[in-house]
Amino acid sequence: MSIEQIIVLGVLGFIATTLYFNLFKAPISFLIGVVVLSITGVLTPEEILRGFSNEQLAVIMLLLILGDVVQRTRLLDIAFEKLFRNAKTYNGFLSRMMLYVSGSSAFLNNTPLVAMVMPYAINWAKKNKISPSKLLIPLSYASILGGAATLIGTSTNLLVNGLVLETNSLINDGGLEINGQLITEPISELEIFDFTIVGLPMIFIGIIYMLVFGKKLLPDNKAVSDSLVESSREYIVETVVNKNSQLVGKSIEQAGLRHLEGLYLVEIIRDNEKIRSVAPEEKIMEGDVLLFAGATETLTNLIQRIPGLSLPDKVTRGLLDVKEMHEVVIPYNSVLSGITVKGSNFRAKFDAAIVAIHRNGDLLSGKIGNMIMQPGDLLMLFCGRDFSKRIEGNNDIYVVSKKVIETGSKVSFRSIFLILGIVTAILLASIGL
Repeated sequence: MSIEQIIVLGVLGFIATTLYFNLFKAPISFLIGVVVLSITGVLTPEEILRGFSNEQLAVIMLLLILGDVVQRTRLLDIAFEKLFRNAKTYNGFLSRMMLYVSGSSAFLNNTPLVAMVMPYAINWAKKNKISPSKLLIPLSYASILGGAATLIGTSTNLLVNGLVLETNSLINDGGLEINGQLITEPISELEIFDFTIVGLPMIFIGIIYMLVFGKKLLPDNKAVSDSLVESSREYIVETVVNKNSQLVGKSIEQAGLRHLEGLYLVEIIRDNEKIRSVAPEEKIMEGDVLLFAGATETLTNLIQRIPGLSLPDKVTRGLLDVKEMHEVVIPYNSVLSGITVKGSNFRAKFDAAIVAIHRNGDLLSGKIGNMIMQPGDLLMLFCGRDFSKRIEGNNDIYVVSKKVIETGSKVSFRSIFLILGIVTAILLASIGL
């Protein structure tokens, strides 16, 4: 074994060790490796610069940008909602999910695609009382199989194609000698659908295998999900029946508010009158304030689950595009203790609106604005852009957790044209135009 080979193995071992034990961030580990290879003469400066200017790396970056753009819009979200809406059985949901994901991952980066589908898979699994692992593992397999079906489906294929182009460049410059044999004929470059003849049958074989054997062989981690549900904190959240809402005039039973998954109706406030122990035949009226109790996970998408309801104007005003919710706790020395939510001027102080309150398992009553905050209360917040800055050094609230709201932004023609432009650029680059 030569000195160069020993150095390369040592650098690879260093990178693997630092990544495994999280000693450095990934870019730092790889940068140190490149510097060592350069100093020892294993790589020349020309070879290093050639790697950074690789066209295939540029295509990979475009794929990452495309994935981020798609994730920020509702293009795929709308498709997912329509696709999964009528899936009643496990095999029905699984086949739709794997077909759609494998087809999309042939042209999109796998990571954002899987991230977008995961909430749908988890929610469907919880709703139908099966382990999420029976859907999440096939989701991962579908993205891998789809990515292997085209040249641009995975970065590995693109990098291999980059090596082919680099080898042809050396051959065209005067030939390439390998093991004493001079090669003068260029290697055939890979086309975008060269992998499809193998990848497409593998997609269908993988889907059929999962449909036949998946449910039996995949792990059933119900104990973990059950323990998470049991430890969930129960919040009280205030909603308002919209004008011209489809709920108006219906009874609680008819509106489907009687047996909600993970939620229950605690109280109705109508013209300052509180209606507790709400009867199934109670009619819903325009402007009614409905107080729900539920776990954190169910409240983050409450409004999407029940059309015709909205959060109060004081909550949503100016925060319509919020992507995150924070859970915060009120400490014992907080100036907020003993003050009503309405009188705390909370929004002006923290650039955040209180959506829901949890108090040590107690069942709270009345509008959230009239509730008096106490030490130990947990608040769920819609947060504006300046929230993080305003809580720095502030001892009146402490952040407990942060949750992403999977709502997506509105689809615009600008987003559609941007995505089409990037897709066109990737296809042209892949076929060498």
